[in-house]
Amino acid sequence: FEWILCINGSTDKTREIFQTVQAPFTIKVIDFKTNQGISRGRNACVKEARGSILYFSDDDCILEKDTLEKHLAIQQESRVAIGGICFEAETISLWQPKNVNYWNLNGANSSLPRKAFEQVGGFDERLTGYGGEDLLLGYLLKKQGLIFTSLESYVTHMGPNPMQGQDLSKAKSAGKNAKKIASFYPELAFQLGVHGFLMALKKLSLYGPIGYLWKHLNRASFRYERAYLEGALEEK
Repeated sequence: FEWILCINGSTDKTREIFQTVQAPFTIKVIDFKTNQGISRGRNACVKEARGSILYFSDDDCILEKDTLEKHLAIQQESRVAIGGICFEAETISLWQPKNVNYWNLNGANSSLPRKAFEQVGGFDERLTGYGGEDLLLGYLLKKQGLIFTSLESYVTHMGPNPMQGQDLSKAKSAGKNAKKIASFYPELAFQLGVHGFLMALKKLSLYGPIGYLWKHLNRASFRYERAYLEGALEEK
């Protein structure tokens, strides 16, 4: 295997570290001086890759010793494989979808045939902020007839689940991107929670008496959903 790394506008000395890394496999580094967005960064990595199988993970994820081995085994059947994520910062930490579908595709622990990725055009570079680019890729792959499989192969996420509302800028960006995706593919508006009816319902729920109760029962969910809605409302 080979490791293709995109330094996407990072300023944390990643460049200097990788100048000294020695490994028994090929490492290629793509260096964007300014952040070009998740979609463009991942697409740039795929263009540099030589293999017929793609595996995606993030800079805050640590693979298990057999993660790649399990993905390689399932890819003998050419499908979209979605592994589990253990969120280190949470008590109940394991995310592992059982009835997996296109909306479960993520950039933290997923693999697929390169040919299928290229046939649908890769990640949509019209989405520049956080959120939605992986779901959209999953949708396009599903339309091409790809089979989705849940795989017992894990990575450890060094930090909380983004949907726990601790980083509201991510939630807001996800809402904006959801609205963008719905403008490209209106049939996804309901799935993304940005259909007109759903947004009206969320306004009533989040800003009325129900919102007060919601906030006290599940503060994390309330904070995420409100920021997500704000992002969607800002996107015209």
